Amino acid sequence: MSIMERCTQEITPEGWKVVGELELTFDAAEEKMGGVPKKRRYLLMYGGLAQGTMVWEREWEGMAAIDAYAAKAATDPDFQAALRRSTGVFVNGRFDLLVPFEDWVKM
Repeated sequence: MSIMERCTQEITPEGWKVVGELELTFDAAEEKMGGVPKKRRYLLMYGGLAQGTMVWEREWEGMAAIDAYAAKAATDPDFQAALRRSTGVFVNGRFDLLVPFEDWVKM
């Protein structure tokens, strides 16, 4: 069953100076880990979220893939360095895991 991972993060005014470079660093670390789906990123244009909000999402094959990724990320030095650099860049972060409605109905 596929699972959509969605992250909603407000970017601080100071964070806009480094967010592009930081996201590229996360991408490189995840590519090195292998088996990590690419993120699709969106910036808020209009709506109920705070201005300066970025939303990214990606689709996983299932929870086992997410668990394997979390284990790799927890020990990957490049990923952990990027995570430390993100302090003060992102605030009010929220992670959601979503299952397709059609799959949920069958559960």
